[in-house]
Amino acid sequence: MDLPDQSPDPTPGPLDTRPTKRPCTTSFPGESAFQLDPTVTPVQPTESTGQQMGRPREPRPDYSLCKCEGGLTSKPARHWRVCPYNPERGAQPFGCEFCDKRFGREDNKKRHIKEYH
Repeated sequence: MDLPDQSPDPTPGPLDTRPTKRPCTTSFPGESAFQLDPTVTPVQPTESTGQQMGRPREPRPDYSLCKCEGGLTSKPARHWRVCPYNPERGAQPFGCEFCDKRFGREDNKKRHIKEYH
């Protein structure tokens, strides 16, 4: 009884079964006819006037007065509102729109509105 030859293929295929990458051959209408117009001069960058667009920034507070342990925090403006070295500490600039309650931080105001209003 003769068995068919079951020897392994002498040229095994690649182990990577992903398709090979081919160059993109997609063309779009009018793409081949696209040419730069030599009569048009390219746009040159203009010099800056030094003016800032939009409203000007408010001056930043002086955080160098803070002598708290731990050094500079990742959110210095948030820390500065509760810092004991801040002469304006205790300010509560965030007020609830629905009642007279005020907060030192906006996230506390948002939580208050979510829970009570």
